[in-house]
Amino acid sequence: MDDSEVPYKGFVIHPKPRQHRDDESWSTTVHIQRGGSFKLVTAKNSWPSEEEAIKGCVELGRRVIDGEVVGMSVDDL
Repeated sequence: MDDSEVPYKGFVIHPKPRQHRDDESWSTTVHIQRGGSFKLVTAKNSWPSEEEAIKGCVELGRRVIDGEVVGMSVDDL
């Protein structure tokens, strides 16, 4: 398991932030895995550093898994 992968409630959260070329901020992109299935989740948030982006990605993943984000679900995994 990669250092940035976070096990959570039977899922694995994979933070996948990317640096924007235009302003060098970092995106909020997450892969949520259960077994061999993945779901890509993104948000409009951006972060000034990769470290902050990773933390934001993990938090988004947890909130999606917990059913706290309207319109996002892991029920199909």
